[in-house]
Order: sequence, then structure tokens, then C-alpha cells
Amino acid sequence: MSELSLSDSRFTEMLYYLNEWIDLSQLILQKAERLSEKTMKDQLTIADWRYWTEEMMVKAVEFSEIFVFPVIEEVSWIEGDLRSLPTSLSLYKRPFAVASLVDKVVAPAREGKAVIWLSGTMTVPANERFIVNQIGIPQHVPILKFEPPKDFYQGAHVYIVEDMPDIQHVSQHEYIESVADAVIQTVIVTEGRCFVLFTSQDMLRKTVDLIQDTGLLDDYMLFAQGISSGSRMKLLKSFQRFQKSVLFGTNSFWEGVDVPGDALRAVVVVRLPFTSPDEPIFKARSAIITREGINPFLQYALPEAVLRLRQGFGRLIRSKNDKGLFIVLDRRIETKSYGREFISALPKVKVSKVSLEKMVTDIEAWYNKQ
Repeated sequence: MSELSLSDSRFTEMLYYLNEWIDLSQLILQKAERLSEKTMKDQLTIADWRYWTEEMMVKAVEFSEIFVFPVIEEVSWIEGDLRSLPTSLSLYKRPFAVASLVDKVVAPAREGKAVIWLSGTMTVPANERFIVNQIGIPQHVPILKFEPPKDFYQGAHVYIVEDMPDIQHVSQHEYIESVADAVIQTVIVTEGRCFVLFTSQDMLRKTVDLIQDTGLLDDYMLFAQGISSGSRMKLLKSFQRFQKSVLFGTNSFWEGVDVPGDALRAVVVVRLPFTSPDEPIFKARSAIITREGINPFLQYALPEAVLRLRQGFGRLIRSKNDKGLFIVLDRRIETKSYGREFISALPKVKVSKVSLEKMVTDIEAWYNKQ
């Protein structure tokens, strides 16, 4: 998919050309409608032209409202598919700093009542106050951690596939071929019931296309976010309905999804869940952190990714009776110095660093014992 993404700094230029195009389009329409003789084809063309002009006028008004009335601590951007403009254009406004918003809501309650925040993934080992600092909780407010029972994660096993290629040293196509092969082998040995988590919709689409082309998973139901129709919850329900199924998801499936029991046997992490540096909210926050003289990777990008990996692991084990495999295909978790941050953030479970072939053999033996 070809996408465009515009930040605040380019709104002025975009609006100028958009309004120029609208003015020119209206002039052409006026002259076309004055034609004394028009064929049926001419009339249809004029009607289409008028429709697209009106659509662009609506978009111009929407874009102008956000640009002319910007809000402090918010970032605005436009996204769209270049193959289907202008109907695919979407305008987004999101806060990149929420501390002031949170304070407005909870400040009245703080004076006479206690406010308790609960989360299963509020801290990371290297930055325990990562989340609480973002929502403006004062430093003197303590963080209490309650550990699960010792046997809660006894049914989990983490695998790090050592012989995956380094994406920085191979082409994207070659890396996707390796991912597709690893996913196929994992699905076959677990008989489906797998989540395959991506950080890029483009890589997800290309991987699913390649897997379908092989025909090796034709006996399985494949559900892919952004490809299969339906909302996230519809995809999840469809996944749970079939015993031999695989769900390919991006950001929204890393958290807030509950699939207890044997309905989910394995979670495959294609890449460590770092946010793209070009993502607008990430860019806005990183710029502020940089201006404060702080390293945005260490203080923002890394702890955010570590939390997301923990959340991905959380999809697998929902009770002490659950069993499952957490498979990481991204070699950076062992080759980069920051990789230990991800491993130490996971629960204390068995971690095996093995080849893909050895992992498949181990999983097969493990299931034969069940």
C-alpha cells in the first residue's frame, strides 16, 4: 500500500495547492456546463467531476479547521492511500502529552479521596515510572507491585530463533521469506491457534500473501488485520470459532485481547515492537524529549517497546492453567545491548535460544507429551 503522511509543517503548502485545485476545478465545471451540446458520456463525466470537486471542498474545510485552530500538546496529520485519493484521506488529531488532561479529571478527587491506578504492565525494569510520569503522577506517589503466584506462568515457554536473518543485512523480501517459513512451520507443529504479531501493516500483508502463495496452510483459516474484513473483535471471534486458525495482527492486537485456554497456543513476534520513528505522535514526543537534553530512544522508544512486548506476552497466559509458546523471530533481542531489557521484562519462564529446526522439534516433542 502506498501511503502519504503529512505533519503540521506541511499543512500550509498542502492547503494552498488544494484550494488552487478547487478553484481551477470549479472554473472547468462552469465552462463544461455551458456547453450547448453534451453527450451522455459528457454528462456523466461532468457529474463525476462535480462530485470529486465537492469532496475536495469538504476535505479542505476539515483540514483548515485543524490547521487554523491548533491545540497545544496535540499533533495533527493526514493519511491516505495514494491509489484512492481523495476518499481515502483521513485527518487525525491526537494529544502527545496527556498529563494536563489527566490532571483536570483527577485533581478534584485528589483533595479528599485516594486515586488508585491499576495495570498489569505499568512498569519496566529499567524505568519503573515510565507510565506514571507520562500521566503526570507526582514523584512522591508510590508504586506497589504484586507478583503473581510462582506457578502462574509454569505453562509458558519462550523461544528465540537464532538463525533468522538480520533485517539490516538482507533485503526486506528475503527477511519476509524467512518469516513466512518460520510461521508456516510453527503453525503446522502447533496445529494452528497462533497469533502472529507485526509492527508494520506492509510487512504483514506481504507475509500473508507469500504464505497463501505457498499453499502450505490451505487447511487453516487465516485472518489478517487490514486484509480480512471486519473489526478487531470480529476477527478475534472468527479466530476463536475455528480450531485450525491463525490471526495476523498489528498494533491493536498486542494489547487488550483475551483468548484464554487452548484457543491460543502460540504468539509469534515478528519484530520487536518499536514504534516507527515517522509516527506523528512518536515524533512529537521525541522532539520534546530531545529539547530537554534527554535521549529519546532510552527514555521513550525502548521502554515503550518493552511494555508492548510484555503486553504481547500477556495475550498468551491468562490463567495459571494456560499453556503456550512465545516465539521471538527478531534477533536483535539477543544481538543488541538493549535486548536484555526485553528478556528481563518477561516473567521468569524458560527461555530457549535455538535454531528454527530445533524449536520445531522441541515443540513437537512437547505436544506429544500432553
